Amino acid sequence: MLEFFLFQNKTSAAATVAQTPLPALSLSKKAADILPATIAFEYGVVPLYEYEDKLLCASPSESIELKQLLSFHCNRPIQLRAVTPDQLQELLYALYSPDDQTLYGLLRTIPEQGVQEDPESQSTLTYSAEGRFFLSLLDYSFAHVISDIHLLPHPCGTYIKVRREGQFLEHPEPILSLSSYAKLLQQLKIEASLPLYTAAKPGSGSIRYTAYGEARVLRLSILPGPHAESVVIRLPACKHTPELSQLTLPPRIIEYLKNYLRQRTGMLLICGPTGGGKTTLLYALIQEALKQQLHTITVEDPVELDIPGVCQTECTRSEMAEYCIAALRHDPDLLVPGEIRDATTASIAFDAALSGHGVIATVHAGNAQDARERLQQFGIATSCYHQALAAIIHIQLIPRLCSYCSLTHETASRICGTSLRQRSACSNCNFTGYSGQLPLIELQDSRGSAGKGATIFNTKSYLEKLLYAGTIDIDTYMRIQSTYDKTTTETQRMFTHPE
Repeated sequence: MLEFFLFQNKTSAAATVAQTPLPALSLSKKAADILPATIAFEYGVVPLYEYEDKLLCASPSESIELKQLLSFHCNRPIQLRAVTPDQLQELLYALYSPDDQTLYGLLRTIPEQGVQEDPESQSTLTYSAEGRFFLSLLDYSFAHVISDIHLLPHPCGTYIKVRREGQFLEHPEPILSLSSYAKLLQQLKIEASLPLYTAAKPGSGSIRYTAYGEARVLRLSILPGPHAESVVIRLPACKHTPELSQLTLPPRIIEYLKNYLRQRTGMLLICGPTGGGKTTLLYALIQEALKQQLHTITVEDPVELDIPGVCQTECTRSEMAEYCIAALRHDPDLLVPGEIRDATTASIAFDAALSGHGVIATVHAGNAQDARERLQQFGIATSCYHQALAAIIHIQLIPRLCSYCSLTHETASRICGTSLRQRSACSNCNFTGYSGQLPLIELQDSRGSAGKGATIFNTKSYLEKLLYAGTIDIDTYMRIQSTYDKTTTETQRMFTHPE
C-alpha cells in the first residue's frame, strides 16, 4: 500500500519529472466519477480526463505498481502524467469536495467548520476551537477503528498521524499552528490531571471522555521535544467487555484459559507488543472469571472498562505495590495487578501466586523467552517463577486479508502447489487490502519439563493454516514466521526470486 508516501517523496519527484504548469492540466468531473475520492487521496493520484478507453491521471509517481492498482480499481488502462506533490494537492482540492470521509479530507475541514458542542459532554474541551477540533478527531477515530493518535509539533506546524489496524495513516501537511497546538496541549494536560509547567519532563495520564451517552478512557503520553511536547493518545480497543469466544482464538487456547481459571492458582503472564491485544485478552479473562463466580480484584492504571460485579481500583504507578498489598487482604480468588513495571510489583504478584491466589498480569516483552528474562531483571529468582508461573502467553495482532478483493499470488501459488492470496484494495476494506486483525498466540505451559516451559500450541503450524486458508497474505506470513524461525531466508528467496 502506497498510502501517503507519494505525497512525501517531494525531492525525488521534483528531480525526475518535468515541471508542468498547473493551468495546463484540465479536470473532468466525469473522470472523478470513475476514480472515487477515497482512492485518489489514499494513493496520491488525480484523474484528469478520459479518452478512448483510457484514463489519464496525474501523480508524482509513474510506477508500474500504481498503474496496475488504478487499472484494477477503474477497470480500464491507466496513463500517468507527472506532477509535483504541491500541484497534486491543489488538483485534489479542486476536483474533490473536501468533506470526503478520508483523514486527508476530514482534517482539512475541521479548522474551517469547527465542531458542534455536545450538550451531554462534561469535557472542558468543548469550550474552545482547539478542543472541539480534538473532539472531532476523536469522533473520526472511533468511527474508523483508530487505535492511537499522534500529534507531532514542528516549526512549520503540527502534523497528525493515526494508526488503524496496525498501519499508520499520516496527513501530508501540518494542521495546527504551534500556538493553537500549545493551547490544545494545555487543555489535554488539564483533562489528564498533569502538571502544566513541566515541559522538560515526560508525563502520562488518562482522560475520561463521555460523549453521546458512552464513557471512554483515553491514555495520554507526553514526550518533550526540541520544538514542543509531542502527544500520543491511546484509544480503547473496545467499548464493552469482550468475551473469550469473541476473540477468534483457537478452541484449544480458550479451553486452556478456562481450565486455568478453574484451578485458581499460579500466575498467568501475558506479554506482547504495544497494541498487540494484551489488554483486550486481560479483560476477556476477567469477564470469564466473573462467569465462574471468582472473587476478582483488579489494580489498574487506569481503569479502562468498568465491569459490574468486579472490584476494580485505580492508582498511579508509584502506588501500584501498596494497592496490591491492600487488595490481598480482601482475600481474592483472582488478583489482576495490570502491567508489571517494576521489581516491587513483580515480587508482590509472585508472592500472591505462591500463596495460592490466581494472578493475571501483563508485561512488555517480544516473546515468552523475553518475558522470562524480564522477570529475572525484576529480581525474581528462577526457583520462584518455576513454582509460581503457570503459563506465559505471547499475543500479537496480524492483519486479515479482505475477502472481497484479495487476489491469487500466481508465483507463490505455482511454487507451493496451492492457491495463496495477496492483498488488493476495495471500499469494503477502506482500500487497505486488510479487513480487521487476528490474534496470534504462543502459549507456553511453564510447569512443563524442568520448569523451562513446554509450548502447547504450535504457532508456526497455525500460521501456515491461516496462509493456506487465504486468511493472511504471504508478506504477513514471512514477517511473522521470521520472528519464530530464522531459517526462512531460503523461503523468502524462493518467493522473491523464483527460479
